[in-house]
Formats: sequence, C-alpha cells, structure tokens
Amino acid sequence: MPFNQTQIDQIGHYAINFYAKNEPVDQVNTGHPFYDWLVRNKQEEPAVGQFFSENIYISNDSNGQNYFGADQVTYNSRDPGRQTQWAWYNYHNGFGFDEDTLKAAGVIKTDDREAQASEAERSILMNRLKVAYMSMRLGTQEDLAIEFLWDGTQSTKAVPGVGNIISLTPNTGTVGGIDAGTNTYWRNNTSLGIVTSTPANGNINAALKSMWRANTRRGGAAPTVIFAGQAFIEALEAENRAISHLNVTMDNSGRGTSYDGGVNKTDFNGIPVIWDPTFETIDAKYSPATPYTKRAYMVSERALVLRPVQGFWMLDRKPPRVYDRYVHYWGRTASYRLTTNRRNGLAVLSIA
Repeated sequence: MPFNQTQIDQIGHYAINFYAKNEPVDQVNTGHPFYDWLVRNKQEEPAVGQFFSENIYISNDSNGQNYFGADQVTYNSRDPGRQTQWAWYNYHNGFGFDEDTLKAAGVIKTDDREAQASEAERSILMNRLKVAYMSMRLGTQEDLAIEFLWDGTQSTKAVPGVGNIISLTPNTGTVGGIDAGTNTYWRNNTSLGIVTSTPANGNINAALKSMWRANTRRGGAAPTVIFAGQAFIEALEAENRAISHLNVTMDNSGRGTSYDGGVNKTDFNGIPVIWDPTFETIDAKYSPATPYTKRAYMVSERALVLRPVQGFWMLDRKPPRVYDRYVHYWGRTASYRLTTNRRNGLAVLSIA
C-alpha cells in the first residue's frame, strides 16, 4: 500500500530522531576540533536589531597630575567605551526525494489520506531518510568548520571567520565595525615565518612564549587552547624532542617495561596544542598564500565566541511540497555570529 503525505512527514521525523541516537560509523569525514570547541562554548543571543554589540574598554583617559599647595589642576571628559558590531549570517543544507526516485526504491506516494503503507515500505523509506540525514548533518559540520576558520572572502553571505578576526595583517581592515588601521588596540598578535630548519634553536617555543605574553598583557584573558595544522604540530614536536621538552611518566604498576614511540598529546604552558584536519581541507579548497597547515591559532573562550541567534541553531526544517514539484524536502538551517571583544587577546603563528 502507498504512503500519504502525513505518513511521509511522520516517518521523516522519526528517522531523524532515530539517526541522532544511533549514528552510523563514518568512513569519510575528518574531525573538526575547532568547530567542536566553538559549539561547546557557544552563547546564544536574541536577534535584536541587525547587529550584536559587545562593549569594549579602550582607554583609561587619565589626566593625572602632580600638584602642590594652590597649584591649578585640570579635569577632562572621558569616553573610554566603544561598541563592536557583528551581523548574523545564515546557513542552509537540505535534501529532497522526487516521487519517481522513491517509486523506483519501492516507496509509493499517494494523496489518499486513508492509505496505509506496509512495514517493508516503511523500512525502505526510513533507511533512505537516515542515510540522507547523515550526509546532511556531517556536511553541515564540515561546511561550518571551514567557514568558521576561513576569512569570509568566499561570499558576502558567509561569516568572516578566524582568518579575518585573527588576521595575518592585523593592522588593516575593519573587524566588528572597528577600523584596525587607526585603532591600535584592535589588532591581534602575530608571529609569522618562524624558522624551523634547526629545531634545537627552539624558535617555535620562543614564538609561543612571546604570543602568550602578548595575549595576556591586556585584560588578563589567558589563552586556553591552541589549534594548529599538521606541519606546525610536527615541527613543534620535532623541536620539543631536540630541546628535550619532555614529560616522562614511569609505569610502576608491575606490568613490566614498555616503550611507546607515540606522543599522546602536545601541550604548551599547560594548555593543549590540538591538530585540526580542517586546516588541511582549507588548503586544498582555497590554496592560501600562507597555508593553514603551517599555522597555529592561540585563543580563549573569553576572547572568541560563537553566538548563534537564539532559537535558530541547527534548526530542522520540513518545508511543504510545492504545488508544481513532486518532490519532498527536508532541511537544516542555522543563524550565527563569530565575535571577539578582545582582539589583542588572540594570536596567529606560522612556520616558514
């Protein structure tokens, strides 16, 4: 027996919920640690007006003076506050099945409201929906992982991501409504072209220390994580071996002696340096002059925040079939901003 429209909608909803609880083992997609970190620390904000504004403090405006006796002193008016402005951006991903495709798979659609599909038909439709939903969900994660790391130049409708906020040329351009060319406080920190040909010189560690100090100099928001490309991570690991920056843990459990040639993780100043395969995906997609695989971004949850529009983060959609197309649709949308209230608390590094 065929399906009616209500049944197809119900099975689609059930299939999506079932997939969310029983995700199949993915054989294709890479991990997206930076994207996961942003989502884990996201802060939803209401869509009030076109922009989300963050208040920032840019100067003490002090007019302190030494005086004695009846010396005249002066007073000034102060304006130490500014507001950044961040527009929201939208993303859509969706799929549809036309009725001939469903028919060929053994799924028949009818306008008869009394129709009752067989269990075999229900199983066929549900399996096709689960696979389609998996590709939509994973494709969305990959798309946004790239978008959040890239600079927004791919489209005027894409969010200006980390490549814009933590720029290789931080003294140019307008970010969050503030001109970095004329406002020196609104520039991220950089250490570019680090020479790694002689690992024992410790150049990467020296640059990391310098950027750590630069990030914590104002505002006190210490970095909490570093995301890096494969070439940067491998150069850092080689340098650490050369200068003996190793933390050795002895196994006293009585299980004997073993040697593990792998490095469980790489840290700097107690925070993780995490490889994100998305860096290499960006290189393949956009071929930037300074490859992402050679970069590292030093960030904190206080200085870089994903701010979805409240109620519009990963919103599942079921648009109705349009009158002149025999196609059934499912989709997912998101509205979001990527913001900073302390650009000088962020840093990018790159190796030569």
